[in-house]
Amino acid sequence: MLTYADPQASGLTWDAATKKLKTGDCAFESMNDSAYGELLADGGQEGKDFGGVAFPGTGDAFLAVVDVFVAANRAKNAKNALAFLADISKPSTQVGFSKAKGSVPVLRNVDVSSLPAYQQQSSRSLWNSPVLLSVAHGEAMTPDFQEGFYGAVSTYERTRDPDAFADALVNAVSRDKVPPR
Repeated sequence: MLTYADPQASGLTWDAATKKLKTGDCAFESMNDSAYGELLADGGQEGKDFGGVAFPGTGDAFLAVVDVFVAANRAKNAKNALAFLADISKPSTQVGFSKAKGSVPVLRNVDVSSLPAYQQQSSRSLWNSPVLLSVAHGEAMTPDFQEGFYGAVSTYERTRDPDAFADALVNAVSRDKVPPR
């Protein structure tokens, strides 16, 4: 697949890469639902301007990239932080947020019938499939392991040498960068 990769990819933000997809400057993008939201916000129409498929091999699972909202114990504006957290968990806010972001509500009791077909299907997948956390997006790993993993991938991208990739990954693992189970 690397022979098809954009040589400028490492210098692009995810939204800049998504804009290349919208303008036809690339054939496909491997991205989470944020790209879906970005394409809709930029005036794209699902089924006409773009489509989406599950990443190969993940059809029986939901590959999650998770946004988390928290309030610090001693936040200077704790009242507003807690009000935000209370509001973000309301079904109506979950739907509004999902419409804007391209994501799906995490709560099962949210009526997703007002969301586009893709998001309705994605919601059913989240609620009814095993959830896998995305290594590519830094989920379920320590920052040290993420750095080591990304370094190994960069090594392979640069050298195309599977042994160099394996050595870099073993080095990351051997330095206690593997997340605890």
